[in-house]
Amino acid sequence: MLLFIKNSVRGDISQCSNRYAIANNKYIPNFNPDDEIKYLMYLDANNWYGYAMSKYLPLKDFVWSDNNLTEQDILNLSDVGYILELDLDYPSDLHDKHSDFPLAPEN
Repeated sequence: MLLFIKNSVRGDISQCSNRYAIANNKYIPNFNPDDEIKYLMYLDANNWYGYAMSKYLPLKDFVWSDNNLTEQDILNLSDVGYILELDLDYPSDLHDKHSDFPLAPEN
C-alpha cells in the first residue's frame, strides 16, 4: 500500500498556453451568421490546492476497497477520503486539440 501511495504523488502542472480565440456571435461587431456561433469565457480558477486541502483527505486506517465506486457514491460518503488509481483511454485524435492543456498529465 505504501508503494501505491508513493506512486500516486503528483505535482502541479506548469505550462504556457495559447490564449488565442475568435468569438463569433450576435453581440460582436464582426458577427458572421454563416460561420459557427462561438462565445468566449474567461475563468480565473485560483487556489485549487487550498480548495482540495479543505476537503476530507486520507489520514489513517487505510484499507483496500474492492468496491466499484461511482462519483455519486463518493459524494454521498464525503467524510471518507479516497486515493484512486485509474486507467484512462485518451483518444489519439484529441492529442493535438488538447496540446495546450492536456486533460490527464502524468509524471
